Amino acid sequence: MSHRILIVDDNAANLKLARVLLVSEGYEVRTAIDAEEALLALREFRPALILMDIQLPGMDGLALARRLKADPATRPIAIVAMTAYAMKGDEEKALAAGCDGYVTKPIDTRTLPATLARYLGREDLPGREGAGAAEPDETDEPDEDPGTAISPSRRRRLLELARRDGEGFLAEVVTLFCGGAADALVRLRGGAAGGDRDTVEAAAHKLGGSAANVGASRLARLCGELSSASGDELPGLVERVATELDRVEGELREIASEA
Repeated sequence: MSHRILIVDDNAANLKLARVLLVSEGYEVRTAIDAEEALLALREFRPALILMDIQLPGMDGLALARRLKADPATRPIAIVAMTAYAMKGDEEKALAAGCDGYVTKPIDTRTLPATLARYLGREDLPGREGAGAAEPDETDEPDEDPGTAISPSRRRRLLELARRDGEGFLAEVVTLFCGGAADALVRLRGGAAGGDRDTVEAAAHKLGGSAANVGASRLARLCGELSSASGDELPGLVERVATELDRVEGELREIASEA
C-alpha cells in the first residue's frame, strides 16, 4: 500500500501526464475521472495517497474528501488536493474538508514527486528532504516566450517523459489535449454567444488547466481572462483563445514528432 496513488481528475490529458510521471518514480498508479469512479476504484485498490482535483463534475473533490475522511476505512489515506492558482480560498477550503495538503496547478512536474513523498514518508526519492518547501526548478521558465506557444522548459520535460514512457506517450497526450480542447472551444463559443457565463467559466477552467500543464502559459492566461471579461468582450476573447489554441496544438504535434 505504501507506494500506491490514486489520481482523480476529469481532464484526460492531465491524468496521462501525472500517471506517467508518478509511475516513472516507482509508484503503482490508478486513475479516476470523477468522484464516483474514485469510490468504485477504492473498493479494490487501497492507495496510500489520493491526488485529487477539487473541481470535479458531479460530486466535487471537497465533498469526496469529507466523505473519505468520515469513513474509518479510508480516513488514513492521505489526500492532496489540486487547486487552481487563480481560485483564491481553494487551499483553505481543501484543508477544511479534510485534505492533508494541496498543490497548486499547473503541476510542477519536477517537484511533484518530492512533494508527495513528504506525505508518504518516502526516503528514497531525490529531493525528499525539505520537499514540502521545494522551489520551482530554475529551468522551468514561468514567463511567456513570445516566439513559442509552449515554453522551452516544458517542451524539454515532455520529451524527457516520452523517453521514460515510450514513443506513444506524446501522441496520446496530443490526442487527449486536442480532443478536450475541441470540446471546450465549442462550449466557449456557445456560451459566449448565448451569454451563458457558467458554461464559459467551466470550459475556460478546463482548457486553461490543460494548457498550463503542457506549458502553454499564454493560452492559460487567455482562458483566465474569460472569467472577468464582460459579456460584450467574450466573443472576441474566445476567438483569441481559438487562435492561440491552434498554435499550441501545432507545437504539440511538432514536439510529438521529435520523440
